[in-house]
Amino acid sequence: MPKIFTIVGIDPGTTVGISVLDFDGNLILTTSSKDMSINDVVEKLLDYGVPSIVATDVNSIPQTVEKIAVSLGAKLFFPSTSISIKEKNEIAKMFPSVKNAHERDSLSAAFKAHQFYINKFDNIDARLKEIGKESLSEKVKALVVKGRTVSKAIELLTADRSGSCEKGGQKDEAISQKEYERDLTMIELQSRIANQREYIVELSDEISNLKKELNSFERKITQYNRKASIEANRSKKILSRNNIIKKQQIQILELRKRNEELQRNIEEIREIRALDLKDKVMVCKFLDQFNRSAILELDKTFSIRKGDVIYINDCSGGGRSASQLLCERGVRAVIYGKGMSHSAKEILQGCDIALIGEDRMSVKMHEDFAIVDKALFEQEYEKWSEHHKISKKEEVHDWLNDMIAKYRYERRKKTK
Repeated sequence: MPKIFTIVGIDPGTTVGISVLDFDGNLILTTSSKDMSINDVVEKLLDYGVPSIVATDVNSIPQTVEKIAVSLGAKLFFPSTSISIKEKNEIAKMFPSVKNAHERDSLSAAFKAHQFYINKFDNIDARLKEIGKESLSEKVKALVVKGRTVSKAIELLTADRSGSCEKGGQKDEAISQKEYERDLTMIELQSRIANQREYIVELSDEISNLKKELNSFERKITQYNRKASIEANRSKKILSRNNIIKKQQIQILELRKRNEELQRNIEEIREIRALDLKDKVMVCKFLDQFNRSAILELDKTFSIRKGDVIYINDCSGGGRSASQLLCERGVRAVIYGKGMSHSAKEILQGCDIALIGEDRMSVKMHEDFAIVDKALFEQEYEKWSEHHKISKKEEVHDWLNDMIAKYRYERRKKTK
């Protein structure tokens, strides 16, 4: 049985929708499937007839649909305006077998194509009825779709191709039918070959244009890379310079801050010198806590010098290390408040640093310095000095007595 001619609608995408109608508008197939290649679609369509028209539901032809039409040698149909969702839903209502949007869209494309040709098909049927050739309906319609006129299509299909028999007999109907089918197949193949050639030319032109675009892009990329390299080098230099500037700005800020501190110190030192010029008062450097870090900070800010008098408000926590640090600086005296340990006193007095309790002095604070009565300090210092001399003499006397006692003890042991 010869295959019928069909009108197919394609909805391309990840899920492909396919619908097939005959020339009378009857639905032969509607289906959808994922990941179908163009060859898969072509083979599927050929199982249900000879596709004469391949249709899409949108005005701009999808490339996949165009390739399928070219592969089949079929007429490509697209609507003057894309089919609306509302119209697609109305079309789908006439075909209850439609299961999803992909099938609906492909069916709408095929249906629109059939509507476009229906008047022409009706005229062909009327013409064939007049001449008694209704059996040629599908073949004539297929040739007309390909671009033949109705008259030419009828002429091709009714021409005497068998020649006269030796005895001048009539055509054999079976042979005639085969010849008609063979001629139709030849026409289909010639049309498909022509379409394929046109498509090859289009693809060649497209490849040529793409090569030109590619060359243009490659030149632009080369220029861009060259510019980017220059900009990168420039950016590195700018970044390096900016880093240097930033470091210098930080150094400037630090120097300004240090300069402000020095200016304050200078002002304070000027005030101290002004106070020192008065015989009645003496300025002492103030140490809020008795530990190494506080001593080092004071030394950094105001420089602890030999002969300085230090006032320590809180002596708790001060031990051997802090006491030794004051000894190294050559401090003359320490006016101390609460909490000085016995070991700290021993170390300081061992370094000949005078220790005077703040309860024996009238101490007044002036910003970072302590101020005491000069005459009273000298009086207390003299007292400490006298007491310290006596203590040292007693220590020496005790040491000599101890040495003599040890010597006598050792002599007695030897004489026994």
